[in-house]
Amino acid sequence: LGQLKLTAVLAGMGDPTAIVETSNKQGFTVRKGMKIGTDSGEIIEILAARLVILEKSTDFTGATKTRTVEMRLRTKDQEKA
Repeated sequence: LGQLKLTAVLAGMGDPTAIVETSNKQGFTVRKGMKIGTDSGEIIEILAARLVILEKSTDFTGATKTRTVEMRLRTKDQEKA
């Protein structure tokens, strides 16, 4: 997820969708329920300015852990910094 950037959220026309961009500027349209990232993340919510992603991983003891990650839209000022 660290190499992906949320570039747009499209809401108001049925199910919300979002556009994420890779580090080499390739864009993808994503929807709720889709897998994203290398840690089997699942998009669980698409909000006005962010994606909420649930990642599940298994540690060396065999225990499954989950974590919630947010991918936020960046303002132009944040992009320059």
